[in-house]
This record gives sequence, C-alpha cells and structure tokens, in this order.
Amino acid sequence: VRRVAVESLGQLASRGDAAVIATVSKELEDSRWYQRVAALQALGEMSERGHRMTILAVSELLKDTDASVRTAAVEVLAKLANSGDDRSVLAVRARQSDPDPAVREAAAKAVWLLTRSSDT
Repeated sequence: VRRVAVESLGQLASRGDAAVIATVSKELEDSRWYQRVAALQALGEMSERGHRMTILAVSELLKDTDASVRTAAVEVLAKLANSGDDRSVLAVRARQSDPDPAVREAAAKAVWLLTRSSDT
C-alpha cells in the first residue's frame, strides 16, 4: 500500500513541492528495496532538475546493498542533476565498476547524459 501511495505522489504532486519531496524522501530509508525504488522514481518525477537536497539524498543510495536500488538511483541522478554537475558525474562514474551489469549499464548511460554538452 505504501509503495502505491509513494508512486501516486510522484505522479500527482506538483513539481518541486517541498513538503511532498520531504515526505517521499523519508521512504528512501525503508528496509524494503522495492519501497526505496518507488521513492527514488517518485522523486525523479516530482523534483526539479538541479534540486541539491534531492540529488544528495538520491546519491546516498548509489551504495545501497540492492542492485535494483542502485540502478534506480543512477537513473534518477541522470534525470535530476544538471549537465556538467561534477559531484554527480563522479558519483555515477564510480558505479561503472559496480558488480551488477544493470548498474554498470545505467551508469555508463548516465555519465554520457551528464557530460554531454547542453547544446546537443
């Protein structure tokens, strides 16, 4: 039920709604991997690009024990970080040596997205 609620918030909340972002961010600490993934995806939908607090919270899950969570964190960072955001690029680049191939693939795509020129 909580996962569906978090997913719904991601779809229905106004982009950048600080109260909703704070509520959903708490779910990043849930013990269930699927709840953390749902929270990541919701944050990717509702947060504005470049929102530093959300980017920092998402970055913490790049080291999660679950590969699905790490993959989702990489994908959401690629969506939220500004092109050329050095911190995010370094954090995502570190996942290119992840033991899981899905995480490595997502990281390679994210590095490309974050380092390409904004002119292209």
